[in-house]
Order: sequence, then structure tokens, then C-alpha cells
Amino acid sequence: MEHIAWNDSYRIGIPHIDRQHQRLFNLVNLFFETLAMEKCAAMIEPVLGGLLTYARTHFRDEEAEMQRLGYPALDEHRQKHAAMKRQGEKWIECINAGYQIDYVAVVLFLKEWLTNHVMQDDKAIGLYVQTTNKELLTL
Repeated sequence: MEHIAWNDSYRIGIPHIDRQHQRLFNLVNLFFETLAMEKCAAMIEPVLGGLLTYARTHFRDEEAEMQRLGYPALDEHRQKHAAMKRQGEKWIECINAGYQIDYVAVVLFLKEWLTNHVMQDDKAIGLYVQTTNKELLTL
């Protein structure tokens, strides 16, 4: 399984959101690396928890920016974030209940979700900003 390498094709044109996306890519890769080193669940779970916590922070920040910009598909975007948060909560619930989860399947899911979400849904935000000449926050 390969890492997901951040590159300019993932940029949406909102600098602070791009930085957060890059951080999410790095955290997914860290999760994969932790698995690849065949670490025990006690070491893997905190990495997954940190990734999911950061994702919730990013979702909050991204949604606030979309609201500030008047992004018309904000509700739909929020629903996609909420679905991802629910999936993460299910993983954590399974872990806390002592169930074995397929961590490789989790990595594959995260990689696919993140790349598709950024390339489709988040790129649409960047396009909206460009076509409407909205002023960006510079954080």
C-alpha cells in the first residue's frame, strides 16, 4: 500500500484550508506507517484518534469558511463531513468495545475518502471562490 502524496493538484486555492488538507494527508500516511511497522493496537489507536480529532477540527474550520463565503452547497458539504465523522465514531466505538477492526481497510477508506473529497467537493469551493471573486481569509 502506498502513501498518498500531497501535490499541487490537491490545492483548492484557500491557503489555510490547503494547509489543513496537507496535514490530513500527512496524518493518514502516519497511520499507514504505524500499521506498516506492525505496532500493537495500543500504539495504532492513538494515531487513529488523533487523525479523527484533527479531521473534526478541519471540518469545523472549513465549514465556517464556507459559511463566511456564502457557499451555496454548504449543507450538502456538511452532510458529507457528518457521514465521515459518524464512520470515525464507529471505528472508535468498536475499538473501545474490544472488537478487532481491519486497520488496512480503514487506511484504504481514509485514502479514498480524502482524495475524492478534496478533488471533488473541496475543489468546488475553490472554483466558487474564483468565479465569484470572493475575498479569502488569510490565516
